[in-house]
Amino acid sequence: MKLKLFLIAASAMALASCSSDSVIQENAEANEIQFSVVANNGSRAADYYCNNAKPGEFSVWAKINQGTAESPNWVQYFADETYRLDGGVWKLDGTKRYWPDNSIFVHFYAVWNDQDKFKWDNSGTLLEKPQVVGFEPAEAAADQEDFIYAYKKANRPASGNSVSMNFRHALSQIVFQAQNLNKNIYVKIEEVKVGNVAKTGTFTFPAIDDETTGNLNEPHDQTGTRKESGIGSWAWDSPTDLAVYTTGNFGEKGVKQNGTIVNLTNNTSESKVDAEGKIGYDKSLLLIPTTETTAWNTAKAISAADNYGTYFAVRCKIWNLQKGDGGEALGTDVVLWDNVKAGTSEAQYIYIPVKLAWEQGKKYIYTIKFTENGHGGYTEEGKDVLIPIEFTVTVDDFAVGSTKEIDVDQKS
Repeated sequence: MKLKLFLIAASAMALASCSSDSVIQENAEANEIQFSVVANNGSRAADYYCNNAKPGEFSVWAKINQGTAESPNWVQYFADETYRLDGGVWKLDGTKRYWPDNSIFVHFYAVWNDQDKFKWDNSGTLLEKPQVVGFEPAEAAADQEDFIYAYKKANRPASGNSVSMNFRHALSQIVFQAQNLNKNIYVKIEEVKVGNVAKTGTFTFPAIDDETTGNLNEPHDQTGTRKESGIGSWAWDSPTDLAVYTTGNFGEKGVKQNGTIVNLTNNTSESKVDAEGKIGYDKSLLLIPTTETTAWNTAKAISAADNYGTYFAVRCKIWNLQKGDGGEALGTDVVLWDNVKAGTSEAQYIYIPVKLAWEQGKKYIYTIKFTENGHGGYTEEGKDVLIPIEFTVTVDDFAVGSTKEIDVDQKS
């Protein structure tokens, strides 16, 4: 029997825009700054924000340029004002804010999640492009939160006072599914980990907003191609300060050999709505985007101090099917892979080296496939997990036995 476990990253899915926005419905003073909010469709591990599922609040900073485009002189207009959603209306905590003269453009920066790490000055001088410094995703999917941001350059609208803020998703969504193409095995998967990706990262706001380029509220064109206007950027804070992220235990997901793709963390039937109205896919991950990483070198143990390569860890059990009928395991079928080192029958991790490259605001679906050729991943020490049974055949020559003459006339 031969087994190979490998992962295929499907084309990244651009998270589509939502179709409508939330307009403030209250009487306001003639010159008061107000916001209407659009949140592009995205996801967090358990929940995501969209127009029909907005965060309960967001924070806004504003600045104006009292210099020129060539020699800017940035001045703070207001900082860290919190707007809360109350009965479908965005209300400002504290003193109301007002528009300056119509000829003056205000640059608005908004963020939800880790707003306390927002940085927009350096030694008292305002930065041209503010940042969120040291953003750190929670290690478990159940504890992660969506990170959305918006930037808008605007002066007082000709009619009304509302600034349309288009929120984007700053993180990448990672989901997993599985497929078994080997009729000789049955697999149960319980958890997936993503190893050696950024523990913390710094996000830099874009220098151009959507409206400036005629791309308001549209982060992608109709073919799903990413438009660069209004998109921020990421940098890992350290190439060696890395973390391991887990989907958490999603229960035993059986994978039979029938070609069916089994959703592990991307099952719409498991979508849920929490107290804030957020919805999404259970157990999926939201992680800091990255350019292409270097895969784990199996010559080093996963735990090696100088191992910075990326990998997936799949916690699973694998059975050998005597009948080879592609069904579920029976009581007489032998377990090929479990936690034998601990003397139990619990599932154990298989480690897979993998290169990763993620863009913000995109969902990446990884399919774990079990086929009939090759090996079955690695232990944490970098040793092959499942070695195919192979035979080498030799045939001994017939040996010469003893000789004896027999006389046909011999009487007994």
